[in-house]
Amino acid sequence: MMKDASLNRRQFIGTTAVGAAAAALPAGALAAEKEKAEKVRPYGRSDMPRPNLETRRLGFQGTPFRGRVTANGRPMEGLTVSNGRDCVKTAKDGSYVLPEFPEARFITLTVPSGYETEWWYLDAWKRLGGFDFHLSPCPRTKADVECKFIQITDSEIGSARGQDWVMRLKELAEREKCAFIVHTGDICGRIGLISHLKVMNDETMGLRVCYLPGNHDMVATFPWGEAEFEALFGPAWYSFEACGVHFVCTPMVNGDRQVSYNEDVIADWLRNDLAAIDPSMPVILFNHFPCNAPYPDKCGLVYGTNRPIDLRKACNFKGFVFGHSHNTWFKRVDGVALVCSSNPNKSGIDHSPNCARVLKVAKKDGRLTSRLFYGKYGEMVGRSAGAVWERRLPAGVLNGGLLDGGDVLYAASLDDDGLGTGGVHAISKADGRLVWSAPTVNTIKGRLAVASGNVIGTDVEGRVYAFRASDGAKAWEVNLSEGVGGYRKMLAHGSAASPDGRQVAVGVGARQAVIDAASGRIVWKGGHYDDREAAVITPAFAEGRIVTPTMWGSFYCNDAATGKLMWSLPDGSKPGSAAIIKNGVVFRMAEQFLEEIDLATGKKIRSVKPKGIVGLQLSLPGDILETDSLYLKGTRAAGLAAFDKKTLEVAWFGDCGLSLVAIGAYGALGQKCVSTKPVQLPDGRICAAAADGAVHLWNVADGKHLRAIDTGVAYLGDVVATGNTVYAADLAGFVRAFKV
Repeated sequence: MMKDASLNRRQFIGTTAVGAAAAALPAGALAAEKEKAEKVRPYGRSDMPRPNLETRRLGFQGTPFRGRVTANGRPMEGLTVSNGRDCVKTAKDGSYVLPEFPEARFITLTVPSGYETEWWYLDAWKRLGGFDFHLSPCPRTKADVECKFIQITDSEIGSARGQDWVMRLKELAEREKCAFIVHTGDICGRIGLISHLKVMNDETMGLRVCYLPGNHDMVATFPWGEAEFEALFGPAWYSFEACGVHFVCTPMVNGDRQVSYNEDVIADWLRNDLAAIDPSMPVILFNHFPCNAPYPDKCGLVYGTNRPIDLRKACNFKGFVFGHSHNTWFKRVDGVALVCSSNPNKSGIDHSPNCARVLKVAKKDGRLTSRLFYGKYGEMVGRSAGAVWERRLPAGVLNGGLLDGGDVLYAASLDDDGLGTGGVHAISKADGRLVWSAPTVNTIKGRLAVASGNVIGTDVEGRVYAFRASDGAKAWEVNLSEGVGGYRKMLAHGSAASPDGRQVAVGVGARQAVIDAASGRIVWKGGHYDDREAAVITPAFAEGRIVTPTMWGSFYCNDAATGKLMWSLPDGSKPGSAAIIKNGVVFRMAEQFLEEIDLATGKKIRSVKPKGIVGLQLSLPGDILETDSLYLKGTRAAGLAAFDKKTLEVAWFGDCGLSLVAIGAYGALGQKCVSTKPVQLPDGRICAAAADGAVHLWNVADGKHLRAIDTGVAYLGDVVATGNTVYAADLAGFVRAFKV
């Protein structure tokens, strides 16, 4: 464990291998290499030249690396030591000899279960005194202890100040008795790297903190992109053991600057590392993202391009844990868990709340499962608050919320922990009785639709399910990912029924489709190949057109009958809601703008940035409520907003409390966030549920706040109103009915 949290023990470039390499070059060559390195180039091809270290190591050619591993003065036999390519075991006396490797920058020790060390890596350039490692006992990571650890990712901090979430993370680790914390990349940037090490290290957290670089951590222009990460955090690839499990940390190959390796370099080391362990030991691999381009259907399962290693055959492979996409999901392929998480300190691109993920490896069979902790990382403790009835589903309800089915409500429960809790449920409006429940393979994040007597939803893997509204029996299932390849980008869009209720529009990009709602026949698929992230927005399906947004991509229109692309608007924004198609005009909200667009041509009729809308306040999945004179929409930081339909300016803001979770793409905690579509009650009052854990009512004329029913757990999905009864589903999975 690191005893000194200050940076003076891990000096910046100059005392590390990076600094030594630079110092070994003549001034002219140094300037030439630096100029060359400053040209940012994509990386990952096997033929990309790497920095030539051989000329910098002439004095060490043929000289092996030697050292010894001890624990409390006793020699440790059978431990693995690596030079970044080769892996050897220590002898009975704890000694080892590693072959010379010209590109070695570090000598690393795979710390075994039940031990810890102040330094698990040593600078390969510092030959004097050899390469000795010293271990001490660590009861928290003993092989017979239940294996639990925390993953966070994409924190992307700037200053070290104001990072209160770090201490909440420490409290979570203590409460859950975790062995270590791993940060799977995008720390982020030069300032972020320094700041993160200050606030979150072994000493400040009280347990081992493992880091690996993401694309935004490759910030050095010389001599290679990962140089500054290495100077602060050490090797970009390494392994360790805890609680009887072998963990492998690997770097992303496509960084913001040219890196010194590719997937084959890492695969060569990985092959040697895995060959050194007990074949029965469960293996979990960490990376910022499993981007293995030649094998899009095997991302996370096969590593390397020209010299690939199939992890399923090479070891007892149980999981690949990563981030990068700012999405939260959990998927299994051939028994291997593929786990992606959103940010710990802000919400995800798919509007997943900020989270810390506690993962557990089962002792019996090595099966990986998890538990997501949202918001401030505490338990979600709700209260009925005078509800007429309440029903708890197997898991929480996300952005889709509730769908009105007449006498019943439909809701989709999530399964982002690999526990089999995903499903579509029908709940009686009268008494909260569970009418039927149908399982889904994975989470449905977007809205459900009812068409041709079926309840239809799309899960994050691209499966479209149709369950009979009468009894929940499966009518059909279609997999939009078949023939497309890969699962690196998950689907979060909602499902939209056609005006006649015979078809449903689902998906986005190559997995966009119109499906016959009765039979499951695909009418057309792949209307527009905008392969940006899904936006958790429901397509607009009306007047023979389908209008769909994507995150940072485009806003585009397809012919509903044929899928022909009619027009596309370069967007680059974060969409704010499903569009409204009415009388040949498309009305939409995106980030800070309200726009009217000609449905036939895609030309903008009006584009207004209302006064008082700042930043990303409209980037939420909650749809628009239209009254005679107003458009009403939830915002990320100002509660509910009402816009005058004539001027598109703000008519009023409806107040609410501070959010319990971060929501809205890149949203922060503690904002006044309404993420659900508002509804209007018979007496004219406006009702919506908010991320502050309450159901709110406002006066439609001026936005005056009338009432809050506080239940203590964030609401992210739509409410349903029947007369003066309001139904709402929260992030803990409670569905409740309130008389308002």
